[in-house]
Amino acid sequence: MIKDVSKLLSSNVSGAVLNYFIILSAIATLSASELGLFTSFIYLSAIGYVVFDLGLSHALIKKLSKRLTTFDILNTIKTKAKTYFILSLLFWVYSAVFFGYLFAFLLLINIWLCTLIKFLSTNAQILDKWKESSLMLFSTQFSRFLTTVILFLILYLLSQNNSVYLMLCSFTLGAFFSIVFIKASSEVKFAGDVRIGSLDITLDSKLLFWASLASIICMRSDVILISTFLDSEQAGLYAKVSSIFFAVPLILGSINTVFFRKLQSDTFSTQQLIRVTLLFLLLGIFSLLTLIFSYEFLLSNYYELPLQMQTLGLVLSAAYIGEFASGLWEILVLHRRAKYFLYIKLAQLFTFFFFIGILINSLTIVEVSLCFLASRLVGWLTTLFFVLITKPKAGCSNDIAC
Repeated sequence: MIKDVSKLLSSNVSGAVLNYFIILSAIATLSASELGLFTSFIYLSAIGYVVFDLGLSHALIKKLSKRLTTFDILNTIKTKAKTYFILSLLFWVYSAVFFGYLFAFLLLINIWLCTLIKFLSTNAQILDKWKESSLMLFSTQFSRFLTTVILFLILYLLSQNNSVYLMLCSFTLGAFFSIVFIKASSEVKFAGDVRIGSLDITLDSKLLFWASLASIICMRSDVILISTFLDSEQAGLYAKVSSIFFAVPLILGSINTVFFRKLQSDTFSTQQLIRVTLLFLLLGIFSLLTLIFSYEFLLSNYYELPLQMQTLGLVLSAAYIGEFASGLWEILVLHRRAKYFLYIKLAQLFTFFFFIGILINSLTIVEVSLCFLASRLVGWLTTLFFVLITKPKAGCSNDIAC
């Protein structure tokens, strides 16, 4: 498992570093309100990335991994055409009303391109081709980094200032060039072996869809809420600190993706899982310390961090370090009982918005982060409860993987 995690993690971390430089360039060249708009675009893209997956990726990995057969991506989109049309319309209307028509157009294109990349990567994971899957994910971030570098070079040569919509265009073009590269170089194609209509995955995909949706809303709605109830400038200030942790979901995603795939075929004991958890907890602490140091070093000449932003950084650090410890156990609950995984995510989502609702009249960016930390804490306790009450299925030869 560690070897496969390292393959996926290396590409995600490398991609995150490139993405981190994109965010740093945005912080250095955009105004606070423009930065809030740019961050909202990234966060809405992340939500769309999960929503358009429809819970299919995990359900298909669970169903097809032992057979080592891929699913037909184009047929999947055709089968779910009505659902995708409604989702596209909802994202278009929301983003057009709150952020403008050009923003909505670029957002929808970006979400669709990322969804196609996600499905291609899922097929690679089903086939246990982690190197190929990691290359697909890295190519997206590298392409975005490359288009951003070209953008800044053109702006420098023309002596023009950067604008948020140029950044959004380069971000979206990066995803498009990634699709072109994957199609030309990968053995995994859009046409797979199995059509999803022939698979019994409806219940699992629905549970996983709602769980993933609850999770991503809780993880990514902080900046959107700040933009909505405060202003884009406050969202930009929040983004300056939260950008430190932008790589964390990618790292956690790498670990959890490989672990879930391995649970379908490998044998794990509780002792092994505890050791791996401690290893990744140390990784999380080291990663966050590295990111915080680089943030202070690279941006200290641009900004002073007031007490409010320092407090914000400490609160978010506590939340994300805990996620490194609890993530594997959440995936174990998902493997054993998908509905319990949904309950964990709903508990986190309810807690987050419950405290947001209580504090809505006096909301600040620090209080938003405290609401986020509270939701994480409830999630950790709920995960522990479900780990204790779920047991391996009868006839299993080990105490965890069945």
